[in-house]
Amino acid sequence: MTARRTSGTRVTSTALRGRDLRQRIDEALARLGLADRAAERVSGFSGGMRRRVELAKGLLHRPQLLLMDEPSTGLDPAARIDLWHYLAEIHAAGRPPFS
Repeated sequence: MTARRTSGTRVTSTALRGRDLRQRIDEALARLGLADRAAERVSGFSGGMRRRVELAKGLLHRPQLLLMDEPSTGLDPAARIDLWHYLAEIHAAGRPPFS
């Protein structure tokens, strides 16, 4: 399954569908540095890239509360720093992810 398709698997029970879902998936993958790999199979990804796909899935529905258990585990140092900066931006702005 591709990164784009995998990212959308958890949101099928929400109101997100069609173009809105595709747009949010593309935004999430871009923000997590996977836009250029969106059409590739996740099975060929490194562990850190798989972790970023999982993070994208968790952020797609723009949760009001986000509980994460060691979200940066498995990420390379640059991706880890980027993730923490992004989460700080979300918190400081008081907005949901990918808005």
